[in-house]
This record gives sequence, structure tokens and C-alpha cells, in this order.
Amino acid sequence: MLKNRGITPTLVLAVCMTCLGSSFLIGYNLAVLNLPAYYVKSFLSETILHMDLDTAEQTTKLIKPSFLYAQLSTVFVVAGAIGAGVCGSLAESFGRRNALLFNHLFAIAGAAISGPSTITRQPALIFVGRFFSGINSGITIGTASLYLTEIAPRDVRGAIGACHQLAVTLGIVVAYLATMGMTLNTEKLWPIAVSLSAVPAIVSLIVLPICPESPRLLFIEKGRELEARESFVRFNNKESVDDFIDELREEIQAAKSKPKFTFIQLFKRRDLRMPVLISCLIQVLQQLSGINAVISYSSTMFKTAGLSGQYNEYCVLAIGVFNFLVTSISVVLLEKKGRRTLLLWPTLVVAVSLALLTITVNLVTHLKEGVIAQAMGVLSAVLLFCYVSGFALGLGPVPALIVAEIFRQGPRAAAYSLSQTVQWLSNLLVICSYPSINVISYSSTMFKTAGLSDQYNEYCVLAIGVFNFLVTSISVVLLEKKGRRTLLLWPTLVVAVSLALLTITVNLVTHLKEGVIAQAMGVLSAVLLFCYVSGFALGLGPVPALIVAEIFRQGPRAAAYSLSQTVQWLSNLLVICSYPSINDAIGGYSFLPFLVVVVSLWIFFFLFIPETQNRTFDHIARDLSSGSIIIGRRTSDSQPPSIPLFSKTKEVNFCLH
Repeated sequence: MLKNRGITPTLVLAVCMTCLGSSFLIGYNLAVLNLPAYYVKSFLSETILHMDLDTAEQTTKLIKPSFLYAQLSTVFVVAGAIGAGVCGSLAESFGRRNALLFNHLFAIAGAAISGPSTITRQPALIFVGRFFSGINSGITIGTASLYLTEIAPRDVRGAIGACHQLAVTLGIVVAYLATMGMTLNTEKLWPIAVSLSAVPAIVSLIVLPICPESPRLLFIEKGRELEARESFVRFNNKESVDDFIDELREEIQAAKSKPKFTFIQLFKRRDLRMPVLISCLIQVLQQLSGINAVISYSSTMFKTAGLSGQYNEYCVLAIGVFNFLVTSISVVLLEKKGRRTLLLWPTLVVAVSLALLTITVNLVTHLKEGVIAQAMGVLSAVLLFCYVSGFALGLGPVPALIVAEIFRQGPRAAAYSLSQTVQWLSNLLVICSYPSINVISYSSTMFKTAGLSDQYNEYCVLAIGVFNFLVTSISVVLLEKKGRRTLLLWPTLVVAVSLALLTITVNLVTHLKEGVIAQAMGVLSAVLLFCYVSGFALGLGPVPALIVAEIFRQGPRAAAYSLSQTVQWLSNLLVICSYPSINDAIGGYSFLPFLVVVVSLWIFFFLFIPETQNRTFDHIARDLSSGSIIIGRRTSDSQPPSIPLFSKTKEVNFCLH
């Protein structure tokens, strides 16, 4: 089966080591401080504020333990934005594989510095360690996606590209498992959980050098045809190496008519305007949908939703596992349904989940007690899972894949760098704004807001992580079956609906406060949170990186990746910094800003983003160079016009290559 797909042992080894030593660590470092939050706050309070946690939280001073705790996430995301900004240059200077090997040093340094923080009573160590871990994560997102996309056979490019997001969700699950109960979730042992991140990096540092460099980079950038041929054969035993080299020669000839690519050309060249806009906005959509609030603050979310502490830890783990499982599904769907499909429709799941969560969490907040309040708390938890499923299917795996596919070789690395910088800045916005809407980071807070008691909160947070992983697993499959566009659009609708409904349920919980209705709204809010996660995991999670990798030719690809990731991290920063203030100011309506972003950008991608599945980078770049609306327009490698989005006919016109 694998042999028929052109998958070789070397390809499997390269994918496993890249995902283990790089992608896995992003999720692990993002979630590892979620469940031990109490002990981390206590440590920061005693060493910086010189008072116990309870006294520090009640003080009238501006700086409180919760603020210091939020700064750990802020430092991580700011460093991620810096790493994303340089990932394109590193990928071009050192090569894709060697940049990953160099990046492992940051992961090891971050783990080693963080470990002794409680023993030495030096809080600066954990902040410095988180900074190095953030640098590692920022470089990883762009570089790992570039490497995976360029070494993958075309017919499984989506599935392999989505393995990056799948590994991220697995890292989240492992972080939750490591810090559950009394494992490493104690006053003295929580830094050990942080230090364990060095192990995967060391393993990959030893094994990854066995694998060759990207054949595309070797031929186009380095001019080493013999090495490129050898590399291609080791990665792909199905496609003709001569056809591959001929394809690269055509791309080189097309690039010769243009001057040597530089980063600034991302903004000057007319043919790159639409790919650059897509690569940045897709990262903004991914991060401002709020997923990292769930990962970092899911425990608080479950408490807000009315889940008691006894179950809170398990809900947090369930979110992580669920995210992983849905992301696994997206690995399959990316090739079967296409990038566009998995971007659009799971995003609708995210939107619906956010809308319903707003309702259920507000009902829990207002009812406070009683059967209805409890029901709303449970419903809020369910909605949180719906949100995660929508994200894991689309917004999780699709963006990186799309960014990789819409650029030719020249601008690809630069575009990736820009895209990832935007992603990390968006992430920082979420993390800084929701320590009291980044779902993964703050799902515990969200469950609390939805009226779920502390008893259930921890379990729900865990459930969110597991659910995110499961749905992301599904998206790995769907990316090749349904296409990038499909998985970007429809799961994003799930995200939007989840956000809208979450606004209603959470507000009902808040206003009802007690009674059966308040309980029901709390439960509904939890359900909606899972719906949100499912929509994200199917589309917004895996698709963006894949699309960014596919819409650029070889020249601008690294720069485009860098730009895209810069936008992503800026969006992340925006969410992280603004959520606590938003949550304090508008409470159960805090999902609405995410909903507005999701719906607005969904409309943009519906109109302008093409399907990139099974198409050459050159054909994709040609289609995007005009910047016109995609619906009803012919693609460069197909004769009939693009099939309407709601047609039941298969998207064969996008998949001729």
C-alpha cells in the first residue's frame, strides 16, 4: 500500500523525525503549563512578589500571579514570532533539514534552562527557558512544513504536510498526560515536565542527519542535479525522477525572466500579491479563531462552564486527545477532499460552535445554579469539543499546507517566514487577551465561564486536548481526499457556528446562575467547545501551512513562509494579550470577536482561494497571479470552469496532476 503511494522507508523516517523533534514540541510546550497553573502561579508569587498565592491574588497591586503566569505565554509567543521571522532565512541559508537540526539546539537550551527554576528559586530561568522554546517553535512551524511539503510525493503531499499539525496535537495530549493528577503536577516536579521537551529534540538531532535534503532545494537553489536525483529517489519510488527534474527545469526557466528573488519582492511583485495576502490572512484566521485560548486556558473555560474541579482535569485531557484524533482524520481528508474544502467547511463548524458557546456560557453565568445552569454548562463543554473538531479538521492542518503550495520555489521560504510571523503575532494577541480566547491555552477558563464546576473542569480540559488530536488525525486523511479548499471552508463554518452558539449558551449560564436551565447551558457550552475544536482541527489547524507551502513557487516560498508565520504569531500575540481584558469586560460575549474574524475571512477564502490538491506549484502560482475571484473561473491546468462550491460533482478539475 505504502509502496504504491511512492512512500519509502527514508520518507517515513524523515517525516517521523521531523514531527517528533520539531512539530511535537510546539504542542507540548504550548500546553505543558496549563494544568500545573496553580503551582506555577504560586512559585512566581513567592519568588517575585514575595507573598503566598492567596494573599497575592487578593492584593490591590497591579501585578498579580495570574498576570505573571500570563507573561510566560507572552514570552513564548513573542519568541515564536521572532523565530518565525528568521525561519525563511535559515531555511535558505542552511537548507531545510540543516535548519531543523540547528533549531533543535534552541529546544534543548530551553528545556535545560527551565529545569532548575524551582530548585534555585530563580523565576528568571523559566522565563528565559520559555523564550528559547518559543524561538524553537517559531522556526519549526515554517521550516518543518517546508521540508515535509518538498520531500513528499505529490499524491500524498497533503497527508504528509498535515502530519506536522497532527504531531502538534499529539504533543498537547502528552503534555496533559504528563501533568495530570500527581504525576508531574506538583510544587517541585512541574519544571521536570517542561525539561522533558529536550528528549524528542535530542533523538531527532541524532537520527535526522540520516535523511537527505529537499531535492527541490538541491536542484533549484544549489544546482546539484545528481544529489537532487538521489534525494528524490530515496523519498519517492513511484514518480519518474526525469519527469521531476523536467518540472524543476521548467520552473527555473520561468524564474529566469525575473530578477533574483528577495524578501521585499513579496510586496512588490504583482503576481505574488494574492498568494501573500492569502498566506497572511489564513494565519490570522487560524489564530484569531481562538484555538490557543482553548489549549492554554481550557481548564478555566470548563470552570466557567460550570464543571467542577473533580472532572476539570479530565475534560482538559479529553480536549487534547479529541484534537489529536480529529487532526488524524484530516490527514486522510486533505488528499481526498482537498485543501479548500477542509479549510471552508470545518471553519463553519468553528463559527457555529463559537456562536452557540456564547449563548450557553452566558446562560450558565446568569443562572449560576440549578438543573438548567448545569445543563448549559455541559452543553458548553460539548460545544467546546465541536469547536475543537472544526479547527482540527480545517484551520489546524490546512493553512500551512496551502501556504506551502501557492508559492513557487523562489518566494516560498520568504512567504512562509512572513506567514508564520503573522501567525505567532496573532497567537500572542490571543494568549495575552484570554488569561481569565485562544481555546487550547485557556480551555479551563472557558469551561469555568460556561458554568462547569472544578470537579469536572480538569477532565474536560484533557478531553479537549484528546479530541483535538483525534479530529486532526481525521483531517490528515481528508486533506488528500477532499482537498485543501474544502477542508478550509466547511470546518471553518463549524467554528463560526460554534462561536455564535457558545456566546449564547455561556451568557445564559452567566445570567441564570442556578437551576436546570443554567446547568443545561453549561453542558451545552462544553459540547459547543468540542464542536469548535472539531471544526478547527479539521480545517484551520492543518490546512493553512499546507496551502502556504503550495501557492508559491520555489523562489519566494521560504520568504513567503516566513512572512506567513510572522502574521500567524502576531495574530496569536493579539489573542493572548487581549483575551483576559475582553473576558473581564464582556464575559460570555468574549467569543464574538473570534466569530466576526472567522466569518469575515471565511467569505474571503470562499471567493479567492483555489484548490491546490494534486497540482503543480507552477500551475497554482499561475492561477493566483491574476488575483481574481476563483468561483466559476478556469484553472490553468483544467479546461472546464471551476465547479461551484456546492456542487455534488467531484472536484476533478483541480486534481488533474
